Amino acid sequence: MRKAEGLEHQEKHQQALDQWTLLVSKGFTTKLVMDGKRRCQMILTPKSAPKTAPKTAKPAVRPTAKPVSSAPTPAGKYENLDRVRASHAKIAKEEARESCSGRCRCCQD
Repeated sequence: MRKAEGLEHQEKHQQALDQWTLLVSKGFTTKLVMDGKRRCQMILTPKSAPKTAPKTAKPAVRPTAKPVSSAPTPAGKYENLDRVRASHAKIAKEEARESCSGRCRCCQD
């Protein structure tokens, strides 16, 4: 078994396969022996790659740039943004009133 493993490490796969086969014929059928034999067999008789049709190169399609519109956006497009901004302004105004207790000119509206 050591000889077969040594030959396998030296990449002398045919000689290693002969040693693994000898071990199997003498009744040594442990997982280690069977795996070694299988490794050598796979190296010596590799599977051929499946043949596929050659791929033809497709011409690259370049995306066209979208025209930039200089027209103003529709009025209703940013309704949510306007609503949130108004809400934030209202909250900021209330916080300013609470901080100065309404004694300054900035909070007297």
